Amino acid sequence: MAIESHLLSVPIRSKYYVTLQAAAKGFDQYQGKVGIIRSVRADGFLEVDFSCSGGTESVHLDSYLMEEYAPPMDGGKESLNFHC
Repeated sequence: MAIESHLLSVPIRSKYYVTLQAAAKGFDQYQGKVGIIRSVRADGFLEVDFSCSGGTESVHLDSYLMEEYAPPMDGGKESLNFHC
């Protein structure tokens, strides 16, 4: 059963890579994984896609739990082995 959210969500067109803060508890499956922000909800939660690093395709996490991550690079260009 899908859960409907009545909160507004804005898609992100630019690539913003994020990772879970090391101190975040209760989200072990996302620790050490890099995700890309897909959208931002009105309540400050981010829709983060972890599929590029072997995680769940898309989850909503509080923005306070996330930190920016430099884009994966390969020879000075964004890595072609890291697509979301």
